[in-house]
Amino acid sequence: MTTCQEKRPDSLSAPDNGYQFIWTQNGGIKMGTIAGIVALICAVWVIYDVLVNNKGLSSGMKVVWIVCAVLFSIITAIVYYLVEKNK
Repeated sequence: MTTCQEKRPDSLSAPDNGYQFIWTQNGGIKMGTIAGIVALICAVWVIYDVLVNNKGLSSGMKVVWIVCAVLFSIITAIVYYLVEKNK
């Protein structure tokens, strides 16, 4: 004989409000969310600086910097700052 037990929600689980990917169970922001926001800011900064402020770069180098900013945003921002801004 099988019994059907009611599934009770765990009192420690986060509410199902659609934002579990941002908030931890105790109300803090997840580190992945912070890293994603920082990566987005870095990518936008590099792309903006390459297109607007760095007129001396060739078109090919601009494309390389932009592709790298999209793929490896934080590392590219650090390298871009060290290479291009210190000229």
